Amino acid sequence: MPINTISTILSSVKSATDIGQLLIDAHSSYDKAQLKVEIEKLVDALHDVKKQTRSLEDTLYEKDQEIKRLKEELVAQESKVKVSIVGVAAYVHNKNNIPSGSPICPNCYRRNGDIRGLTFLMGVGFRCSSGDFQSQQRETPNPLTGDWFNQILNSNPECIEEI
Repeated sequence: MPINTISTILSSVKSATDIGQLLIDAHSSYDKAQLKVEIEKLVDALHDVKKQTRSLEDTLYEKDQEIKRLKEELVAQESKVKVSIVGVAAYVHNKNNIPSGSPICPNCYRRNGDIRGLTFLMGVGFRCSSGDFQSQQRETPNPLTGDWFNQILNSNPECIEEI
């Protein structure tokens, strides 16, 4: 769209320039009526240039707004915490992009992005304070280390899911 608008603007400018040049070259041979008609053509051509330029400005403004929105989305997406489910519990990724640390509730994270740590209860295992999740300790490494993760990745990669 902007390319077509620019072409139209340039065409209108050329038309206005041609009319202006015609007026300069033939000024003495025109009577007042002919001169008035040519000046009106010139004003119309310049008005078209102004209108098309405003249209282009509007289009460029909309594109700038879209670029700004997309950049903001990209920053938000890049700053979003990455979480993976390893076994039955979820873990936040470390700076090396590997799930590690203490387990968090996968249900709370999936539902609304809450990073809610799981509490260890003797004889019960890990449990979320929301009551939405419970896991046996043997299923939930605490903390998940790089060695644990690599062992799980090598032995059972399908039990790892990025959310």
